[in-house]
Amino acid sequence: MMLRIFGGVFGVVITVAVFAGAGSYASAEEFSAGFSAGMTTVAAFAFIGMLIGLGMPGRRPAAAAEPLRTTSVGPRGESARS
Repeated sequence: MMLRIFGGVFGVVITVAVFAGAGSYASAEEFSAGFSAGMTTVAAFAFIGMLIGLGMPGRRPAAAAEPLRTTSVGPRGESARS
């Protein structure tokens, strides 16, 4: 859980840094340039994360439990008689 939160914070920090380096709030054109650069960076991180996820091994299936052995018992715990 903590790594997921850290990853989200890290992503926001990187996106803001890219926006600040490529654009600003001075005009619509500069804002658009910064926004485009930030979103391109986010898309690149998502693509890299997808590739890492595809490279990871899958989960192993759980071992099947052995069936319970039962005895033939009549109603109220009486043994079956012929």
